[in-house]
Amino acid sequence: MAELTIGLKIENIGPHAKIDFTGKTSSLKTAMYANNGSGKTFISRLFRLIENPISQNSDKLLSFTKDEGKMKFEISDGTNNGTLELNINKGITPTISSSLPLIFHVFNSDYVHDNIEDLGYKPDGNIEGYILSKVQIDLTKEKKELDEKNETLKTKKQEFELRVNTQKIILDDKDLAINKGTTEYKNFKIENIFSKNDFGYSESKSFEELKKENTILNTLPDDLPNVAVNNANVVTDFFDNLEQTLKHSYSKSHFAEEFKTKIKSKQGFIESGLKITTENKCPFCEQTFDQNALELIDTYTKYLADEEAKIISQIDTFIKRVDEVKQQIDNNYKNSLKSKTDFDDVKKYLPSFKEQNIELLQDSGSLENDFIAIVSILNDTKNDISKELSIEVHIKNIEAFKKTNSDMAIKNNKNIDELNKAKNNTNNEKLNIKKRLCKAQYLKTLQSEIKNIDEIVALQKEIQNLEKDISDKENQAKALKKDKVIEAFEEFLNVFFAGKYTFDKDNFCLKFDTHNLISNASDVLSDGEKSIVAFCFFLAETHKKINKKDDYKKLFFVIDDPISSLDFHYVYSVAQIIRRLNDDSRFPIGDKLRFLVLTHNIEFMSILIRNRIVNGQFILEKSEIKKLQKELIMPYEEHLRDIYEVSEGTKTPSHTIPNLIRHILETINKFEKPNLDFITYCENIELLKDDNEFLYALIHDNSHGNYRNQMATTPDMIIKGCKKVIEVISSKFDGQIEVMKKNL
Repeated sequence: MAELTIGLKIENIGPHAKIDFTGKTSSLKTAMYANNGSGKTFISRLFRLIENPISQNSDKLLSFTKDEGKMKFEISDGTNNGTLELNINKGITPTISSSLPLIFHVFNSDYVHDNIEDLGYKPDGNIEGYILSKVQIDLTKEKKELDEKNETLKTKKQEFELRVNTQKIILDDKDLAINKGTTEYKNFKIENIFSKNDFGYSESKSFEELKKENTILNTLPDDLPNVAVNNANVVTDFFDNLEQTLKHSYSKSHFAEEFKTKIKSKQGFIESGLKITTENKCPFCEQTFDQNALELIDTYTKYLADEEAKIISQIDTFIKRVDEVKQQIDNNYKNSLKSKTDFDDVKKYLPSFKEQNIELLQDSGSLENDFIAIVSILNDTKNDISKELSIEVHIKNIEAFKKTNSDMAIKNNKNIDELNKAKNNTNNEKLNIKKRLCKAQYLKTLQSEIKNIDEIVALQKEIQNLEKDISDKENQAKALKKDKVIEAFEEFLNVFFAGKYTFDKDNFCLKFDTHNLISNASDVLSDGEKSIVAFCFFLAETHKKINKKDDYKKLFFVIDDPISSLDFHYVYSVAQIIRRLNDDSRFPIGDKLRFLVLTHNIEFMSILIRNRIVNGQFILEKSEIKKLQKELIMPYEEHLRDIYEVSEGTKTPSHTIPNLIRHILETINKFEKPNLDFITYCENIELLKDDNEFLYALIHDNSHGNYRNQMATTPDMIIKGCKKVIEVISSKFDGQIEVMKKNL
């Protein structure tokens, strides 16, 4: 058998700042001894983390104040090398890389706590899946076809990824200045294209069109003035007074019609002249008024003071104000015309406003007939103030016109305000166009690749079907994992308990006599029995880790202190179970059984070595792993051999034999009943009761080096004590005597 080199490197894990071990072993059946508190459990936890890195809190494994730690496990036979690396970074899921084709199965206190102790020692029956066995069948043709299809798929995927990446690179053009943190840019991924995810994008313009708009946006002048808002304000508040004046019939004055006709045509001029006439002189030629002029002026004054003249003056004012309304409407129209021109000039720089428009306000043309009619009616009233007239219909037309223009101005001004804001702060506009560029390029790429994606998906489906066909033919024999777990659990329980505890597979619980232990198993089982049940279930659950029969050959067991709280006879059973883990009736592992047993019990370590269960034995001390020398762990075996030879008469008794007897009894005391002190333990052994006082004197008096004037015991007494101890060992652990006889 070729010698193996194994390496274990650990940094910043638990108490281990650094472990750097490389050692030799003839096989991977190994064991490591470590005192309590030396950090061996952290090693088993690292291997358990490899089983399922997501379900465990790996931060707890890190040394205090450290944010990262790692483990490296290596195996080499001189030709083939394999490495497993585990990296732990605080707060994130550990990363694992491995070239070792191994399936780790780990037993430690955490496993017991998570898988059976928390369940009250009623195992979890939720076990799914099959273990598949291979049959001999010629699948050469199918596998060749599968290889060809996989190669074609690989090529198509590579070509697809190259095309998508080429299209995305276009967005990296520095002239486009697209921020790579933009969501639309980040969404441009191969996996999104392949899944045909359009993200609900909608873009009517092509990438090239948007690119031109982006260029135009970047040429927007800095000093471009704001577009003026529309003003649709028209003062018509005098219409009510005007309508009331026209509806009223006024009395005519007593002045002659000829005089009134003459003065009406120039009433305004006359009123203005009278206001500036002083000192009886003409304000223009400065001639003194004669009597006729004074009489005429007096007549004018009296007329203007008359009601008819006042009404006519009021109507003249109304005519002017109606004309002002018409001018306001036309001025508003001219201003809106300029606003529209400016709006259209600015929007060509802003892509998001390309489709935006504002409407022209109406000019007074549509009201021309109404204005003419109103003025005509006012003039008619001037000629005859006794008439009752109305312009109500024309006022309604003007007010409706005014409302239409006002609504249009409000709508226009909203668009103008948004345009001015976009012009004065182009950041949002530039971001928007860049997002649209990403969307347009993404949609273009997606559309162009749909046919290729469908071909790849169809090919993947063909491969899946072919793989399933091959798998179905290769794996015609299969077994339910749950059945295998139950079968193994029942077997291991019987090995340890010989029928005392069985398993009810229908209720998936332990059974004591005729009683199912569904909710009370924790109360019925002793501490040692709980440990055995947990170990049995761990072994049975090995089948859960297997998918194909060949997977058994990849198993690597890590077993941390499986003998906690166990009586001594159970300890030997555990050791023998470990020895025979690769029996075909249990796990068809073959001749390459792999395991690492971790223990702080030196006697258990000795059993593993004495019975040749392990080929590689090591010791962990102060974060250093060393080869464990035989003489450090074999005193029990050597002492037992000396006592046996004395009892058989092949060795002469000596003063050291009482010391050896004490060592043997103390050792089995620690193994079998560690809860009892040494004296009590000896008193409880039936075979020692008759000779209790004799052995007490022998092992307590003669093993402590007390000074004596004469020998306290004779050789016969020592021989008798040796025979009694061998009788005790034979009754309890006859295998030890048999192994020792073979090695004599």
